[in-house]
Amino acid sequence: MTMLAFTVPGVPVPQGSKRVVQGRVIDANAKRLKPWRATIADAASRERQGRTITGCVRVDVVFVLPRPRSHYRTGRYAGQLKPNAPVYCETRPDLDKLLRSLLDGLTDSGLIYDDDQVVELVARKHYGSPAAHIELRELG
Repeated sequence: MTMLAFTVPGVPVPQGSKRVVQGRVIDANAKRLKPWRATIADAASRERQGRTITGCVRVDVVFVLPRPRSHYRTGRYAGQLKPNAPVYCETRPDLDKLLRSLLDGLTDSGLIYDDDQVVELVARKHYGSPAAHIELRELG
């Protein structure tokens, strides 16, 4: 059974919202999405070491997003978190759209041949230093 764990640095970018521009349908985050998926693919490629997982896969991922300025105090206590600042990100981006970009990036890397191999998925998003912490486990 194969188990890989790695971190993808940077602000996670969602995939899935579409808009129409001059009669063409494009992804709303196209400019940021392409580099994010490439970063995922690079990190996964370094871990895969030429292997492709062909069986069922469990993916555990934590998306860490930057805090908005409204979570911080001002004045003399600038830079300190407010006491009521949340730990988990309850706002955009949507978790399912973050997963879409992650799974497509893993497929782009060749670590898995298709995202339909993922049969178990555990995901969460919270605030901190922006990154995605990923653990893949090949199941039986």
